[in-house]
Amino acid sequence: MTFQNLEFHDKGTLLARVLSGSFPEGTHFHTQDEQFIQVATMRWDEDHHMKAHKHNTYKREFFRTNEVMVVRQGRVKATLYNDDGEIVEYILLSAGDIIIFHAGGHAFDTIDPDTEIVEIKNGPFTDVATDKTFLE
Repeated sequence: MTFQNLEFHDKGTLLARVLSGSFPEGTHFHTQDEQFIQVATMRWDEDHHMKAHKHNTYKREFFRTNEVMVVRQGRVKATLYNDDGEIVEYILLSAGDIIIFHAGGHAFDTIDPDTEIVEIKNGPFTDVATDKTFLE
């Protein structure tokens, strides 16, 4: 399946990005350097070596939680909301799809039994009351 990098906006604000299909060869970042979460896809043939490295400790400042969800199995209907809590888009996600939530809000509904999702977000986590505003 051809690789797709789909962006969903509301009033000029990037709400989410969906990565779907076969990754292009090499390492490709699908987020901007200034965004709070960084997402890259990688596809290499055998014998590719990534140099051993570690990430340095230094202070960073961010003002919101960004999430990435990877659908491992099954299908999910994702609902995107703008910052005013209005529904902007419904997106059908299938196994292998990745969605990056940048702004606004979101909800999801599983469609298939035994759906598996991996959620990744920046931390540290404080508590639900500080981190979330429920829209429904």
